[in-house]
Amino acid sequence: MKLHTLIGNTELFRGGTNSGLYHLSDSNLAVIDPGLSESRGRRFSEYAQSNHKRITHLIGTHEHSDHIGALSGILCDFPDCHVLIDHKGKHILESPDIFLAYINGGAPNHELRGYFRPLKTRSVPVHGLSEGPVTIGESTFEWFHFGGHSVGSAGVITPDGVLFLGDTLIPSEILSKFKLPLLYSVDGQYHAFNQLENTDYELCVTGHGKKVLTKPECIQLAVENRQIMEACLNLLLGAVKTPQTKEALMAFLIDKLTLTLNYKEYLFGMSSVSSLLSYLIDKEEVTVVLENNHLLYKLR
Repeated sequence: MKLHTLIGNTELFRGGTNSGLYHLSDSNLAVIDPGLSESRGRRFSEYAQSNHKRITHLIGTHEHSDHIGALSGILCDFPDCHVLIDHKGKHILESPDIFLAYINGGAPNHELRGYFRPLKTRSVPVHGLSEGPVTIGESTFEWFHFGGHSVGSAGVITPDGVLFLGDTLIPSEILSKFKLPLLYSVDGQYHAFNQLENTDYELCVTGHGKKVLTKPECIQLAVENRQIMEACLNLLLGAVKTPQTKEALMAFLIDKLTLTLNYKEYLFGMSSVSSLLSYLIDKEEVTVVLENNHLLYKLR
């Protein structure tokens, strides 16, 4: 396992999902976003055991399986490990079908389940975190609830000033190809953008980016993410000048953003469109009507 020291006791393990490793003491470790697969979790366990250390805490920036699926591999070797996640995502981590249900709009089918690895955490206590300082042993982390990308999306700053953001910000190289990221709450994203500018940290690690960012670089990436989100809002506002179904609006965005989607990605996109429309309805810019058995969105 190749680790990169960022600052002090904070290390980075690069991969499809970026993971953090924090040395709580000479013998105890905390893993942040261990990743997707059980085999990846085993690699963290093997690293700890070969260095005569214990993984005592697992920290998830949010409840999606590509960030916390690997914890099952760690729990096999360290069953007493504490699992920490945002209090809004705790119930979804404990009952993963909730996520699939809200993405699908009902009970998930076997094809949708096939895209996701089942999480093996139900017998392990999950601790829900609220915004503010979080003390682990003699170390104090800072926890931020955002709730933009997912119900429980959050950020955590290590005592060394390294911010792990999960998927709150999407890296530029991904945004350039996919301009409709999974979004739970527009208000949550605006809250995150403001927090990132007004919070003290030295470095920022995104969930899937190749580069570790300085604070100015992180703020610039937040600007890019904001522009993409607001471009989608404006496209929808233009489209609903004539009443449209949600499916028609999704097809419109796929065309305008030149997207190529599979089944899972389409459902993720539809979930994002629902969130964007909810924001516009709450802002009283869009309304909903039922006409000829079709639910239509139009300008208010």
